[in-house]
Amino acid sequence: MCLLKANKRGGQHGHKGSNLKQVANPDQIMQILPSQCDCGCKEFKILPRFEKRQQFDIEITRKVTEYQIMRGKCLGCGNVTKAHSTLPHNAFYGEDIKAYVIWLLDRGMMSYEPIVELFDQVFGMPISEGSINNWRKELAAKLIDLNVFNIPESSIIEQIKIMLRNSTYLHADETTENIAGNKKWVHTNATPAATLLTLGVNRGKDGVAGSGILPDYDGFLIVDGWSSYKSLPNIKGIQTCLAHLFRYFNDMQENYGLSWAHKMTALLKPLMQKAKELYNTGIIAFPQEQILNIHNQYNVIMQEATQEIIHIKDTNHPASRLVRRLSKDYDKATVLRFLEHTDLPTTNNTGEQSFRMLKTRQKICGTVLSEANATENLNISSFIGTMRK
Repeated sequence: MCLLKANKRGGQHGHKGSNLKQVANPDQIMQILPSQCDCGCKEFKILPRFEKRQQFDIEITRKVTEYQIMRGKCLGCGNVTKAHSTLPHNAFYGEDIKAYVIWLLDRGMMSYEPIVELFDQVFGMPISEGSINNWRKELAAKLIDLNVFNIPESSIIEQIKIMLRNSTYLHADETTENIAGNKKWVHTNATPAATLLTLGVNRGKDGVAGSGILPDYDGFLIVDGWSSYKSLPNIKGIQTCLAHLFRYFNDMQENYGLSWAHKMTALLKPLMQKAKELYNTGIIAFPQEQILNIHNQYNVIMQEATQEIIHIKDTNHPASRLVRRLSKDYDKATVLRFLEHTDLPTTNNTGEQSFRMLKTRQKICGTVLSEANATENLNISSFIGTMRK
């Protein structure tokens, strides 16, 4: 995984911004009446004209619902019958509390102690760390429960997999996870509508196949360039993340003074925008004559690149490796795939963003205690990520 350069906080260039909008039906209306006229008079006839100002706030409160399990005397036989109830013991926590706690833990990145403090001091409800842990395990079990939808072999995680398998394209990426002090690999398959994070046996072919989606997937992949994806037998093709390439090109230009990298950036960047414009108007491919012309320009730049690095004798030099890779017909096709499929994203940002909360958790917690705990975390993150989308 190649981390994106962090932007400054606040609105980014080109962002339209947003602000509060008044609502038509406020929860409460308070009238502010005039108190004194400039002439000194304090008596007024209130007119039906006014200016509106609306204050937005939140109300933090505890809600307790009492269920009274009633008894009734049968009018037929006289027996006394108590109403049937599946409610647990005398006082118990509701599902909304459990959901909120898990959101704070897994999305809000709060640790156990401040969550316990929040509920004690703000809501007046004591919650133990053991309860929080049990609720997480309860949710994790529901996510893989085959009966949760009353459909055999269809858990929530399986439903996410079905969404991904049916997608025209998938974002795929991989990153590391620290489990009990050992480096493990986490893989993602994602679309704008769904996210799946899985623990892989390694970074390579077996790890890529670990989600159970990619071995039989027959759509397009958007990836960063990792070679293991090329071995998948059924995919229609790969679109290389151009954002990654631009970072490599920038490195080639700034650190090695290679001018070909700037020329390739100048060729590809306008084409990305043009592809979006064509797709938005219902055009799924560039004109064939233009595609051929772009391929020729690409070939000319790579020929210049080969001449520009001819003095570099180290075959493992970053510039040598990049030029060799991009000169191959297969890799050229992965870079320019979007010319014939304007619906394909030209960056793997969706895949990278799937890992954002995982990496944040690593910075806070450092390590995960076991693979079982890591799998629970990944399933919950997949569920929350998909529901947010």
